[in-house]
Amino acid sequence: LDAFVSDAAAAVAELDAAVALLDAFVSDVAAAVAELDAAVALLDALVSEVAAAVAELDAAVALLDAFVSDAAAAVALLDAAVALLDAFVSEVAAAVAELDAAVALLDAFVSEVAAAVAELDAAVALLDALVSDVAAAVALLDAAVADPAAAAAELDAAVALLDAFVSDVAAAVALLDAAVALLDAFVSDVAAAVALLDAAVALLDAFVSDVAAAVAELDAAVALLDAFVSEVAAAVAELDAAVALLDAFVSEVAAAVALLDAAVAL
Repeated sequence: LDAFVSDAAAAVAELDAAVALLDAFVSDVAAAVAELDAAVALLDALVSEVAAAVAELDAAVALLDAFVSDAAAAVALLDAAVALLDAFVSEVAAAVAELDAAVALLDAFVSEVAAAVAELDAAVALLDALVSDVAAAVALLDAAVADPAAAAAELDAAVALLDAFVSDVAAAVALLDAAVALLDAFVSDVAAAVALLDAAVALLDAFVSDVAAAVAELDAAVALLDAFVSEVAAAVAELDAAVALLDAFVSEVAAAVALLDAAVAL
C-alpha cells in the first residue's frame, strides 16, 4: 500500500505538473490569439484604408479622363479655328494682291491722263499762238482788202469760233486736272488701305503662329496626361491586387484564429 500510495502521489505530482504546463500553454495560446485578433483588426483597418485610397484613385482617374476628353475637344476646336484663320489669311492676301494690281493700274492710268493733259496744254498753247497769228493777219487784211469791213467781219467770226474752242479746251483741261487730283487722292487712299491690310495680315500671321504653338503645347499636355492616367490606372490595378491578397491573408488568419479558439475551448 505504501508503495502504491507513493506511486499514486508521484502520478498526482506529475499530473499537477502537466496541468500547470497546460495552463501555461493555454495562457500562451490565449495571448497569441489576442495578438492575432489585434493583428486581424489592424489588417481590417488597413484593408479599409487601402480600399478608400483605391476609391479616391478611381475618382481621380475618372476626373483625369474627363479632363483629357475636354482638352482633346478644346484642341480640336483650336485646330478648326487655326484652319479658318489660315483660310481667312489666304483670302486677305489674295485681296491685297488684287488691290496692289488695281493700284498699279490706277498709277498707269494717272500717268496716261497726266500725259494727255500735258498734250492738251501744248495744244492750247499752239491754239493761243494761232489766235494771235490770225489776229495779226486780220489786222493786215483790214489794211489791204478793198472791202475791209466784210473781210474783217468774217475773220472776226473765225477768231470768235477759235476763242470759243480754246475756252472749251481750257475747260476740258481744268476738268482733267480735277480728275487727276481726285485720282491721286484715291490712289493715296488705296495705298493707305493696302498698308493697313498688310499690317492686318502680319498680325494675323503672328496670331496663327501663336495659336499653332498653343495647340502644340496642348497636344503635348494631353499626351502627358494620357501617360499619367495610364500610370495611375496601373497603380490602381496593383493596389486592387494587393487588397485582394490582404483580404485572402485576413481570411486565412481569421480561420487560424478560429481553429486556435476551438483548440483553447477544448
